[in-house]
Amino acid sequence: RPPQEDGTEKEQLQPQENGDKSTET
Repeated sequence: RPPQEDGTEKEQLQPQENGDKSTET
């Protein structure tokens, strides 16, 4: 898996996977 940077980009591109974070943000 790429660096944590991917997590930030994935949050905006795929909020479904990062739903937990999307709800907090």
